[in-house]
Amino acid sequence: MDPLTWFSQLDPNQIALGALVTLMIASIITGRMIPKSVHDDRIADKDKIISGVEGEREDWKTAFFKKSDETTELVKQNGELIASAETANRLMESLRAQADRNYNYSNPRQNES
Repeated sequence: MDPLTWFSQLDPNQIALGALVTLMIASIITGRMIPKSVHDDRIADKDKIISGVEGEREDWKTAFFKKSDETTELVKQNGELIASAETANRLMESLRAQADRNYNYSNPRQNES
């Protein structure tokens, strides 16, 4: 049979239907066309992942603010300790100065009692 005669005998509706079936089969094989249940499962999995990430973000956010509050408290306590240390340092310096004034360097034996 001559190819030209064969093409002229084909029905255009059959050609379109064949092309459509071929495209559908190719889409299924390449993974571009999936059942709705598989699509819904994939969407549900993505939603679980997203909610897990959001929960983790909230955990990190809470931990950050807690650590920030702790750091603020430590800075405050450090300032109070520095003030106490300065007071203690002044006290020790004044005691040393008083001891130096009372110590007789010319006659050390007199200082023994």
